Amino acid sequence: MSSTRNPNEVPVTVDVVLANPPWELPAGFTSVRAGSRWPHTRKVNEQILEEFPFPFLLAYTTALLNRAGLTAMVIDCLAQKIGLDEFIGRLQALQPRLLVLETSSPSFAADILVIKKIKAALGVPLALAGPHPTFMAEDILTQHPEVDYCLLGEYEYPVLALASGQPAAEIPGVAGRQDGLVRVSPPASGPGLPPLDDLPYPERDQLDVLTHYNENFCRHVPNITLVSSRGCPHRCIFCLEPIYYAGYRARAPEKVVDEMFYLRDRYHPREFYFDDSSFTVGEKRVRDICRSLIDRQLGLPWSAMGDGMVGSETLKLMRRAGCGGLKFGVESADPDILKRMKKPVNLDQVRRVVAVCRSLGIRTHATYAFGGPGENDRTIEHTLRFAIRLNTDTAQFSCMVPFPGTPLFDQARTQGWLLTTDFSRFDGLNESVLGYPDCSGPRIVAAVKEGKRRLLRNIIIRHPAVALKGAINLIRREGFGMFWEKLREIGAIIA
Repeated sequence: MSSTRNPNEVPVTVDVVLANPPWELPAGFTSVRAGSRWPHTRKVNEQILEEFPFPFLLAYTTALLNRAGLTAMVIDCLAQKIGLDEFIGRLQALQPRLLVLETSSPSFAADILVIKKIKAALGVPLALAGPHPTFMAEDILTQHPEVDYCLLGEYEYPVLALASGQPAAEIPGVAGRQDGLVRVSPPASGPGLPPLDDLPYPERDQLDVLTHYNENFCRHVPNITLVSSRGCPHRCIFCLEPIYYAGYRARAPEKVVDEMFYLRDRYHPREFYFDDSSFTVGEKRVRDICRSLIDRQLGLPWSAMGDGMVGSETLKLMRRAGCGGLKFGVESADPDILKRMKKPVNLDQVRRVVAVCRSLGIRTHATYAFGGPGENDRTIEHTLRFAIRLNTDTAQFSCMVPFPGTPLFDQARTQGWLLTTDFSRFDGLNESVLGYPDCSGPRIVAAVKEGKRRLLRNIIIRHPAVALKGAINLIRREGFGMFWEKLREIGAIIA
């Protein structure tokens, strides 16, 4: 269960503060980091409605520590718009014994500057978490004395062990220093891992969950995000999920539904969103969740991140159980690129899934990433045409990012495809850090812009209800001034 502590109540003492720290950016930019598979910066108001991913590992760790009798607080500076001075002031008031910060490859250069200021102000033992310190621990600990520990992969139980006084050298999944040398202890894996259902529900009260974490894909606001599984069984070369997490593990279907009822009764959302790597992996489990939702009559709709390979009968049961939306990744419409990326997508099956979803009234959202190995003008145009003809309700276009730790990063560095190792440029929106003999970095960026242009025209012409819903929600939350500003921006894009 979540803690019932008032998020505005400051405890007398705090054992651990866990945070998504400030990411200091030029004026006019905002960012996402913790909880995101794709940390990046974006222009303010680039989205119709601003959204932030829920920082699950921070929230699960906070709940686990509090259940163990320690006092833990979680702060999301990005979602709560807390600047560095305010954040340091809060830390000085709380005086934690341990500080855990999530970082990322795109934000790391900025994060180190923040960390130095925090260390100078508090001197508190500091641990970094997230994919970047997982795969770059030795470099970080060698180059940055301000960092005391790097947490490798899933970090709930390693933080609990650190906060309980266990020596870092004895804790799986912790990298630190011993006798002046960096010591890396590999994370736990395999059957010895505690089941996901052993964790308490993630801490949501302290994060004011209904205010900051609404998923734009959902039809209804406010909505709440949860997960039914962790990791991914597929091995796409560009994805961190299968290697950052300790294997694919799923929660028991009844436990998932129990949490949905708990969240419904405690927070009164209007919709749920499953932010799994793929909710639809293991269709028997999906059907068991759906049957339980039908039998117990939850009475609320839900949407999910899944894949484009789910069977028709499962989709029908999902719809009966309240599913109103399905996201999935396509990435490319070129079979050779998909094969090189080890992306298990059958394009004919994707077409069938979208057609079945449309017939059932399930909204669809597809993601595309330009810049996979083998990309060229022909494959780009093929993907653009496929995306528009597929006619999902919404879609997303980005540049493929070879994050450190992925096979694509190692391959790009070996083959000479990597244009820079300045990780602050690894955001996948404004620049491509990949380039090929037949496809330059600027050409990949141009493909993303062209995809957005065609997508907006397609939504306005073929999905006016989606466009209207976005306009209404924007007016409700931001007023007519922001609506007219956004309308002018859209007009400029599609002109």
